Amino acid sequence: MRAIAIALGGLVLACAPGLRSVDPADRDAAAERLYRGHCAACHRLLDPGEYTAEWWARALDWYGPEAHLTEEERWLVLGWLGARAKEPLHGDGGAP
Repeated sequence: MRAIAIALGGLVLACAPGLRSVDPADRDAAAERLYRGHCAACHRLLDPGEYTAEWWARALDWYGPEAHLTEEERWLVLGWLGARAKEPLHGDGGAP
């Protein structure tokens, strides 16, 4: 689980250069605020640990535009959800 958090954290930093100078705790807080604020606007919040990181990645690909998340915000939320997911990203997982 820690490996996926590190991998997704690296992706977030690589894809969202504006976040490199932000403290990791601040990134986590910002990601959680985005998740709660944008996702709860349409449905109840899901427990990140109930789904795999792959499921979350697909869900954000699908629903990210509807949630009006920027690409940077999507990567931030994906890193946060992936670090709390029940399984790391790998192979072909379940779709949302």
